[in-house]
Amino acid sequence: MPRHFLAKVMKKLASEGVIGSQKGPNGGFSCNDGTQKPICLK
Repeated sequence: MPRHFLAKVMKKLASEGVIGSQKGPNGGFSCNDGTQKPICLK
């Protein structure tokens, strides 16, 4: 899956509140289920 496509999908999920996101050097995406576990994509 192209990286730019995945970025668009993750951005949309974050804007809908399905996942959390944080900008910056230590930023990324996390689960919005109360655990705040990071989402790791390789």
